[in-house]
Amino acid sequence: MTTTQTSKLTELRSKTDRELYLLVMRRLDRAPGARAREEARRFLPYLSPADRRRIERRLQDLDAGVEAPAPLRAACCG
Repeated sequence: MTTTQTSKLTELRSKTDRELYLLVMRRLDRAPGARAREEARRFLPYLSPADRRRIERRLQDLDAGVEAPAPLRAACCG
């Protein structure tokens, strides 16, 4: 494989990684619910370590909001 081919493959992989990250984040933002979170978790093994950490933090935030008792949610968010 030539240097040019390797460079193009690296560029394509980087673009694909960004697109996957954006796809997962958009899904979480637009469809907050257990199903969206489960779908996001299925993609975690395919994300870069940095993107995986960001998605995991987002999932933790969503899980915390969903699992918080209703009076607590009303006090902090209502």
